[in-house]
Amino acid sequence: MASRCIGKQVPFISNVFRSRTVAAYYSTKKSTSDKLTWRDKMEGVNDCPKNCLCSKNIETDYKNVQLLSQFTSGQTGMILPRNVTKVCLKKQREIALAIRRSRTMGFMPYTYKLPEYLDNPKLF
Repeated sequence: MASRCIGKQVPFISNVFRSRTVAAYYSTKKSTSDKLTWRDKMEGVNDCPKNCLCSKNIETDYKNVQLLSQFTSGQTGMILPRNVTKVCLKKQREIALAIRRSRTMGFMPYTYKLPEYLDNPKLF
């Protein structure tokens, strides 16, 4: 029969470890002046790439289904994310809004890409 320590309690060792790690954390913590602001974190996020639609002066319109279909997935019809389309934040929002309007008005389907636009050449 295996013996168990039923009546005895072993001291909880991790409290000592926890107090050491907390003290180490506060001793190495940066001052408030060293913290990055949200503007510093967002620096470079909204920059427009050279091959964006902005630099080519192409307007996004909900009636231009051929242009908008290049920003949707061929199998599912979902709007492609910004890291795939390589457009700036402003244009990505405009494109997404135009695609949603086009779907609501009935110019584009929700669940698939129109077959006549499957072989579209890429803009860039």
